[in-house]
Parts: sequence; structure tokens; C-alpha cells
Amino acid sequence: MDADAAADSGALLDRLLDEAVVEPATEGDRLRLTDGFTDRLDAVRTTVEDLDSSALREHVSAVVDDAAEVDALVDAGDHDEALLVGYLAVAESVQSFTHADRLRVLPVVDALCREPPAAHGSPAAFTPVHGDRLPFLLRVHPEAVVYIWLDDCRDCDEMRTTLDELYHEAPDDIAFFSVYGPDSPRLLKERFEVPGGPATLFVHGGTVDARLYGSQYESVIESELQTLRAMASA
Repeated sequence: MDADAAADSGALLDRLLDEAVVEPATEGDRLRLTDGFTDRLDAVRTTVEDLDSSALREHVSAVVDDAAEVDALVDAGDHDEALLVGYLAVAESVQSFTHADRLRVLPVVDALCREPPAAHGSPAAFTPVHGDRLPFLLRVHPEAVVYIWLDDCRDCDEMRTTLDELYHEAPDDIAFFSVYGPDSPRLLKERFEVPGGPATLFVHGGTVDARLYGSQYESVIESELQTLRAMASA
């Protein structure tokens, strides 16, 4: 899975470059959104803002075939319109992308729309996201693992090392996200019952099924992931 996932991620990024969604930044090795894609974002945002709920559902249905996936996107968009706009703009720009492809690149596109999320404490297989994006992302990714970390935290460093040893790439069937705790402390505490870090959340059906606090053994993490897969396939 590791080599295949890496190849898939690289192929998706290549498509974003080929279709002029992103381009190399002028300095360093970072990417930036192209002016053309930024204009598309603005146009999609204007369109979405003018649609009522029924018209919006029809608009999303034009690019998403599965009714449950349409429902998830529209419902999540009620709480985070910016990510829905980003999803639709990607769908218009790269028509060869599947629904799963769009969801995989959405955090990348979103990170380029604003100050990128902190990533220096994130395990390599986990996609860093802002905490305020979690409600949307967990609505459209029914199965997910979320790792929450802090600075100057020995347990966080140990847990990151353990996760790096376990997972070189995220699996296809479960989304891996990481969040820097101080980015959204109130949301993490009130909505996800996470007062600090490290914390690892196992999400099924958009709801947290299990929480691991502190550094954990590999066997404990693998057991929770197996449980998550079993629930998803039931």
C-alpha cells in the first residue's frame, strides 16, 4: 500500500499542476494557487451564495453521483462553505478526478487559500489541517483518524515517532488528519473532548468512537484501527 499510496498522491498533485490549479511559488519549493483557479474559486463562491438549499443540492449532484455523498457535502457545506466551494472548484478544474480524489486534494487546496496549518509535529502519513476544518472533513470522510499534538511535549514526540513507524502513507480506506492543538483549543475541547495532547481520535460515521490520550503502544493503535475497519465493513 505504501508505494501505491505515494504514487497516487504524486499523480494527484501532478494533475493539479497540469490543470493549472497550483503552480510553483516564486520562492522555495512551495506551491501556490494559480490566478486562474483563484478566479474560479471566486466565481463558484458567488454561485453557491446565490443558491437555496434545493438548488445547491442539484448543483452538487451535477458532479457527484452518489446521493449519500451529495448529502454529506451539502450538510457539511452548511457549516463550512469555504471547503464546499473548494471542492466544487476542484471538480470543475480537474474533471478526471473522482469524488475520492477531490477529497484527498481538498486539504492541500484549502491550505493554500489561507495560512497553512502547523505541520512540524505531524506524522508523515497524516495531512495537517486547521482544527476549524474538522467538522466538514469528518462529515465527508466517515472513517478517519485524527492526531492532535502540542509543542514541547515529550509524549507528542513519542506518539509521532510511533505513528511514523506504523504508517508511511495514509491508507485508502481511512483518512489521516493531524491538528496542532493550540490552533483551535475551544473547538477541540467542546466538540471533541480533547483538552490537550497528544490525543488520537478514531472516527466512524463522522462521530468519534474512541479516544487515546498520551503516547501509546503500536499494538493499541493497530487494535483501534482494526476495530474501526470492522465497524466500517459491518
